[in-house]
Amino acid sequence: MSTLSVPRLYFKGAATWNPGTANNNDYWPIYDFSQTDLNWTHLQNYKIDKANAKSKFPEYARSLHLVPPDPDVGGERELRVCPAEWNYYGGMEWWLHSTDQQTVITGGQTSLGGEVVTDDPVVGAVLDVVGDPFPGSTFNTPPRMVDNDPASYWCTNFLLRRFNLGTRAAPERFLTGTLEEDAPCMTSRWLTMNRNLDLDKEKPVVGDGVGGVVLQTCLPTENLEWDPDTPSALLRALQDGLKQPHVRGLMVRLSAYLSGAFTADVFKDIPITDTNKRYAALAALWEKELAENRVPSANPSVATVVGTLGLWYEDELRSSPGGRVLFCSKPCPTRKDPEKKAWLGPIFAELQPSGSSKPTHLSLDLGNAIPEVSSTREKYNAGRLEVRALTRFGLGWFANTVGSISTSDYDKAAYESRAGIVDLPLPDVPNLLDSIRSGLLDVVANPSTPVRSALAERPVIAETDDRSVYLDRGDTGRMSLQVREHGLAPTRDITVQVRQYLASPAPPLGGQQWQLADEDDGIVQLKEQAVTVKAGVGKVDITFTANLPGNAVLAFFIESEDIPPFVYPVPDLAPLVPPPPEPGIRLTTASASFGCVRVLPFDDDLPQQFGAAYADSNFSKDAAWEWLYENVLRVYDLLYPAMKYYAQLDLGDSTAVEKNIDQIVQLCNPKLRSSTVYMPVTRELSRGKRNVLKAYQWLVNNNWPKTQPPETCS
Repeated sequence: MSTLSVPRLYFKGAATWNPGTANNNDYWPIYDFSQTDLNWTHLQNYKIDKANAKSKFPEYARSLHLVPPDPDVGGERELRVCPAEWNYYGGMEWWLHSTDQQTVITGGQTSLGGEVVTDDPVVGAVLDVVGDPFPGSTFNTPPRMVDNDPASYWCTNFLLRRFNLGTRAAPERFLTGTLEEDAPCMTSRWLTMNRNLDLDKEKPVVGDGVGGVVLQTCLPTENLEWDPDTPSALLRALQDGLKQPHVRGLMVRLSAYLSGAFTADVFKDIPITDTNKRYAALAALWEKELAENRVPSANPSVATVVGTLGLWYEDELRSSPGGRVLFCSKPCPTRKDPEKKAWLGPIFAELQPSGSSKPTHLSLDLGNAIPEVSSTREKYNAGRLEVRALTRFGLGWFANTVGSISTSDYDKAAYESRAGIVDLPLPDVPNLLDSIRSGLLDVVANPSTPVRSALAERPVIAETDDRSVYLDRGDTGRMSLQVREHGLAPTRDITVQVRQYLASPAPPLGGQQWQLADEDDGIVQLKEQAVTVKAGVGKVDITFTANLPGNAVLAFFIESEDIPPFVYPVPDLAPLVPPPPEPGIRLTTASASFGCVRVLPFDDDLPQQFGAAYADSNFSKDAAWEWLYENVLRVYDLLYPAMKYYAQLDLGDSTAVEKNIDQIVQLCNPKLRSSTVYMPVTRELSRGKRNVLKAYQWLVNNNWPKTQPPETCS
């Protein structure tokens, strides 16, 4: 199933990430995200208060400051960066292109293990993404990227509406595919923080290029529009594949890696390792542009991407790779620097052809598995990778060799040609197929004695498409879990334990790991801490209610499994889940199964406060505006200045807000939260603040009457 089935199209290119970074809190806790407000306690150290924040905060956010000492290490860091970090003027957009590189189809395969076809008319076609059309127009807004928890790295949502496959002049020439109305989102999956080993010492001080992530989404058959006269045999093969039983549509899966900001010409002569000079140039650029009344530059990050376009089958999640998942259980030594360890990323595996009683191949997706050794994208040499099926044999374990992956199967050329996919032909060995189906898959790097798994299958996986949930006070949330055992619906009842974790260190500092929450102090109240998945079904819902404002991680644990002693076990209900990589621990924030919940501030009384303030001011229009700005709009105006400079909506200007209040209220409708047109882009507007906007709209549209807004505004 999935993109491991054939036919497949491969693509390669670039992605641009343009988040606004002032809410990240990596070094300075300038944002209080539990209350969706500036962190006034911190800002008073810089003589910034509510009276002067409109002028003083932007100056502080974009200027250089010495990074505070690391509390775990101590001592000065001798690093000067901006409190708003590397992209103060980012607009939360993303694209599958950069300023000088498109993402294009590089080839395709129509048979397992066959040659990659590179002479088809679709090769070279441009693949890109667009968002929803702006209300009342045919103009598509850009796709958006949003962190559920802005101070963490483990749950970024990539919202979009449509994929286009065509040319730069005719973007829809070959194919358009629209996402389902209620599921227009890809979510960062299986994050690795070891994607660039940096053996050439190129890694910058502030983590560019070390991460890699998998993104996936699906396009239903009924939402696809094809060129009826396509000359492409590869596209016709995909169309024929859609006619197969149990195929729901097309799946797009990509790996993004080697991302880095500071790509504009102004930074080209600054060494990548000199973070101080890069930030100095960035701060100087912003000051120069503002002094000249120009729009200050965004500083987006650009990543390399490879990916696959294939078939989406019934019972496959939209946003999470399925099949069997192997995680790193032992780091591999590097040959160039023996002291440095290579932690391999996850591998996804499936028997192919999908659904066949006599499969011929084990197909593996190494899209985010093998790290690079430098910015030239050369791959780490892990040697020969032996894939095995482990089965119980008496009191021990027996290993059946499935096949070997040579370095030429995953080096730079092979990886960029096939997006990391390897088709292993199954040898004609008695009982091998049964061993694969019922056993535990593992991968051994440079097989030797004693043998130790470099990656090993987690036999039971629980995942959800509901990866990012937002709640207001009193709301009930739901996540639908899919449980798979060796990639299939389980043949036995399985219990899933659900536990709530909070980021550590605690907010407002940026979270690095998860700490098990006390039941009474959790951000949500779980209605079930254990749910049973019935044999043959593999699906179950968990529900929870908002308890406190803030962010929570709901992690899914499976009952203990029979795992060989040479594979690190997954701890049951771990009290602390560390960031990757962590020696001796398979479960990290990157390899755990989880969903994220953001509970918005409990401020339902704000509309009444606003009405009372309006009345107390003798129904002053200016007083109403000042109250609205200070209690609702100021945080968005100051943290996300892209609204002013790029969206041409100055949230600090009463005339602009009054003129656009109808559209602002329209775009703040929570029914649009899954749309790329939703305001605010960061999805952190509470019900109370939204109702204040509605009350302000009522006053504007009724010409500032001498009465409070009616309760119907709430």
